Amino acid sequence: MVYLPAGEAQVAAVAGTAEGVVVFDRIPTLNGNIEKARWTFKGGLLVAYDARPGPAFARWKEIYEAAGAGKDAFAGIDFGLHPGARALAGKTLLSYIPAGSVSLASGDSTTLGGTDVSAYLAYGFLPGATVEVDGKAIVEKGVLSAR
Repeated sequence: MVYLPAGEAQVAAVAGTAEGVVVFDRIPTLNGNIEKARWTFKGGLLVAYDARPGPAFARWKEIYEAAGAGKDAFAGIDFGLHPGARALAGKTLLSYIPAGSVSLASGDSTTLGGTDVSAYLAYGFLPGATVEVDGKAIVEKGVLSAR
């Protein structure tokens, strides 16, 4: 799924395939920032999570644990494409749209074009990430490849 002119491309995950650990420096929420969040995926499911203790993480955990079926599915990945979206000097812009931004989602994948349905969806942002497809970098250190 592609959203233009806002500038993002979303790809739903193939159910059951996500494996690994991702660490987010900061996840912004309505309750403040969750710091040093760590999500572990096995067989396409979020099987473990933690973060630096604080009120934002405590509220996230409360909401996550109360969420229904499908909350633990790796939903997919979102790539920013908008060349004009920039952070203020000295700041990191955590958003879906700047060219080269990478974000991962857990929960409902229908907004990404997938089939996993859930009342829950959470994103984490990975500024400065490198993503390779078939051995070729499409995003390198947060910069969208021109190829």
